Amino acid sequence: AAKLKDAPKNVEVDNYRYHEFNQLAANASLCFIPLLGTWQGGITVINDAAYLGTMTVSTDFLGLNAYYNDNEIVVVNRGDAKQAAEKIDYLMQHPNERKAMAARAQERVQDFRFENFWEKMKKDCLTIL
Repeated sequence: AAKLKDAPKNVEVDNYRYHEFNQLAANASLCFIPLLGTWQGGITVINDAAYLGTMTVSTDFLGLNAYYNDNEIVVVNRGDAKQAAEKIDYLMQHPNERKAMAARAQERVQDFRFENFWEKMKKDCLTIL
């Protein structure tokens, strides 16, 4: 794990393999997933955490609100560490609310599973034709 310059002593950044991340996320109370720019690859990580039933806090990026509502995940402004810390503290102090949001996100992510997504796309395509 690498230490970030000027980061608190308990903050590390590491590169995990897919299965390692899933193991960590499944056992976590909350995942903080900061996203960069408009790169949408991070939605896969958010979906994985949601699928595992783990509460997610993420930074805003283009299109995130097309996937999740604000009662399913918490979105904070990019670069606003104070806001992120406040939201995370709040969620850690309110486990019932955190678990309810995670459950709603877990339900929502089912829409993105291939078989469910394909059924929706077939219906949409048929209405266009």
